[in-house]
Amino acid sequence: MIEALELLVADRIDRQTIENLFDLRKTAAFHLLRRLGAERCGHSLVIPRARLMARLRELQEHPDWRWEREHRRVACLRNRYRAPWQANQLLHQMLQIPSRERAGSQTL
Repeated sequence: MIEALELLVADRIDRQTIENLFDLRKTAAFHLLRRLGAERCGHSLVIPRARLMARLRELQEHPDWRWEREHRRVACLRNRYRAPWQANQLLHQMLQIPSRERAGSQTL
């Protein structure tokens, strides 16, 4: 993503560019711009390209960013399975979490 931003000619990134870069809908792009510190320019939100690249680098280095990436991977795995119990079972195996049946029997 940062590499794609480096190739852009524009110094300021608007909502429509964010929609295209991140493959987001209008509202999601608006919220992302607000969270990243975009400024009002008329009736639009814009963010300097250098600031956007800096924020993306910060997010990449922050531990919560890694958690978000893992969360998305797990959500993708869940979407592959039709039955929720199959996804949860796979998730428990991946994260080595005891299943509810085993955990429930230990507390009795």
